[in-house]
Amino acid sequence: MDSIIDFFIHIKQTEMELHKHRLENEIHVTELLECPLKRDFRNRYPFLVVPTIPLFMHGDLIHMGLQRVIEIYGKERGLLVEIEREIEKRFTVDGKEIILKGRCDAVLPNTVIEIKSSLSDMSLPYPHHEKQLRIYMNILSRKGMLIYITPTRATEYFYDDPLPDDEIIQMIRSSLSYERTPLFSWECERCSFSMFCPKKQSGKTDR
Repeated sequence: MDSIIDFFIHIKQTEMELHKHRLENEIHVTELLECPLKRDFRNRYPFLVVPTIPLFMHGDLIHMGLQRVIEIYGKERGLLVEIEREIEKRFTVDGKEIILKGRCDAVLPNTVIEIKSSLSDMSLPYPHHEKQLRIYMNILSRKGMLIYITPTRATEYFYDDPLPDDEIIQMIRSSLSYERTPLFSWECERCSFSMFCPKKQSGKTDR
């Protein structure tokens, strides 16, 4: 059996392959909620995008564990549960067709579920996590559930207001035009590319 590190490297390399074979007019939901420069750096320097430190492994394990629990929950109740379901929707942005893609943690017949882990439970839920879920809700026409697991709390938030098309289009436009780099100042502290990024910010975080 391979080591646990090999296992997680395989997972991250698989994710990198998915990004490698993308269309020019394709953008991912998570990219709308991060610094636009990451998208370019990720394509140019893919070998720097393999986080295997325990912090990232911890988050992946939480996701896998909860997804399994949701699968069991659905099976016991005769519900169809889709794990890591890939979704997409097409938008016209400034006359150009953009394919917005995403991958949902879990999808039930009436609900899309997004799982998040955090070292702190202060200020939950985070606005960018809410937007991510509400975009999925828009694409799937479902209600939403945002689950947080922290060292001291497990909680969930429910939503029935998908993000409107016009707000999503503005987010796409902002990302493609590099309107804000970084999108959040705390991104730089956790970014693999900050060592050579001309837009790096240091100091107090906003999260």
